[in-house]
Amino acid sequence: MEWQQIVGFYHAARLRSFTKAGEATFRTQSALSQQIKALESELGCLLFERIGKRRLQLTPAGEKFFRFAELVLTAYDGLKDELGELMGLAKGQLTIAAPSLPSTTFSPRRSKSTPASSRRSSSPCLIATRTR
Repeated sequence: MEWQQIVGFYHAARLRSFTKAGEATFRTQSALSQQIKALESELGCLLFERIGKRRLQLTPAGEKFFRFAELVLTAYDGLKDELGELMGLAKGQLTIAAPSLPSTTFSPRRSKSTPASSRRSSSPCLIATRTR
């Protein structure tokens, strides 16, 4: 069992779609589907009931594996936070604001083909700093 299989399965189960899960994990739908099939083969059971071409439903085994994947991913996130604290990293949200004229002068230019969702004037980002 590989980490990417767990992550891919979790997103496919949550989104009920291999295509959407592939987008969420930056993989093609076919690559994700192959990983899930390999995982099902390793576990010896079907995790998804494939209904039609594009609809997924968890089997009882899939429900159990989904709970396992949630626990593993939550524990991993907690571990990363704890290790970051040990290393003295601070984590938070940074909001940058500027008057409209300077922000258009100094911000990167975006083409008309840039999706509207990425043309926001402010966006949250995470930063890490080391304190001594």
